[in-house]
Amino acid sequence: MKHALIGLVLLTTCTLSLAQSAETTRYITDEFRADLRSIPSNRGKIINYLRAGTQLSVLEENDDGWSHIRTSRGTEGWLLSRYLVEQQVAKARIVGVEQRNQQLQQQSSEFKQNLQDKDAEIKQLQDQLAQLENRNTSTQRELTEIKTISANHIALNDQNQQLLTMKSELESELDSLKAMNDKLENDQRYRWFLYGALAVCLGAALAIILPQLKRKRRFSEWG
Repeated sequence: MKHALIGLVLLTTCTLSLAQSAETTRYITDEFRADLRSIPSNRGKIINYLRAGTQLSVLEENDDGWSHIRTSRGTEGWLLSRYLVEQQVAKARIVGVEQRNQQLQQQSSEFKQNLQDKDAEIKQLQDQLAQLENRNTSTQRELTEIKTISANHIALNDQNQQLLTMKSELESELDSLKAMNDKLENDQRYRWFLYGALAVCLGAALAIILPQLKRKRRFSEWG
């Protein structure tokens, strides 16, 4: 009994595997719609309506022109084989192409928008670069002016140092001249003092001598 059960399971598994391997992909032809029925007969119950281009999995086909199919949603039923084709129908392909075209157009629009955004960013960066170049030029000009002013300032400092040195030398010479002038003035005063003393002495001598000379002259005239 156990061996028979195992054999049944293996047979079922093999049958399912063969059935799955026998599945083929088909598409609904360019009909407006195809009726999916519960049995392979026009009298069978309609399970669903399938539109043109619908992709199906064919499980099996019978000799009466019916195919046992499964939809992408897992619904199974019977469909006239003449509604099935191996390749996607033109209408569905056109729809797919249109959808891809729309996607490409949308991507193209996105790329264009991104390109415009990038162009705007590039323009902004170029403006910023121009501003930086202007600032750099202005900074270089200011730096040149500062260097010129600094050089002039250094030259002025050198001139000031030279003038200060000359001033110090002139002050030293002036002090020497003042000292010499003071000495000369002292010498001049000393000379005038001597002259005055000599004049006083001479005047005193004359005051003594002249009266005596006058007396001698009188005596000589009387004698």
